[in-house]
Amino acid sequence: MNEASRQVASHVGGRTKAKGKRKEEALHKESAQGSTLRRNKMKCNACWRDLEGQAVSTTCGHLLCADDARKILNNDGTCPICDQVLSKSHMKPMDINPGDDWTNMAMVGISPQIRLMPDSQLSTSIIAMCQNTEAISYMITYGFAVVITTRVSNELGAWNIANDRKALTVSLALSLMLGVAFLLLLGLGHDLWVRLFTISEAVVSAFASMTSLLIGSVVLDST
Repeated sequence: MNEASRQVASHVGGRTKAKGKRKEEALHKESAQGSTLRRNKMKCNACWRDLEGQAVSTTCGHLLCADDARKILNNDGTCPICDQVLSKSHMKPMDINPGDDWTNMAMVGISPQIRLMPDSQLSTSIIAMCQNTEAISYMITYGFAVVITTRVSNELGAWNIANDRKALTVSLALSLMLGVAFLLLLGLGHDLWVRLFTISEAVVSAFASMTSLLIGSVVLDST
């Protein structure tokens, strides 16, 4: 009788230990997953707060929250992590404001009712191509701005004033030449450019009528 009781007790104890071990393993696994999720969540590299909403990516390879980016611009402009001199052109917002897209789409949607653009499908195509063209020209200007500010800040840090002026002059000349070439290609070869997007003759002719306005918009955005 005592032997049977000991066997039952040992069996129950073994099951209890196994159950407790499985529970402990499950808790450990859940804790590991939670720490992994917390570790993989994007954080500001300066204050280590969770990046929620607007964030800024710098050319030196760091992610900053909007508050820290604002502090850098308002103070001495030095990155708190690598001490590189940063300006506004070195910082790129990571979120996209949907207000412009909503405005354009609302204009396209109500244009048939107010008789400004009777063909909403044609106007949508024209607006999309104009936006893509302006985005490409903006990225070219933005790239040159980043190159200029980085080179100038490096030369100023090394106290090479002559090389600083030379780099600035060359960069501005290249930027001006590239901008003029882009506008000439857009003005003279707009038919070839628009045929990269569509083969519709109606869209091609409509885009040709918008070329002068698009060139003026690109010039105003670049200055």
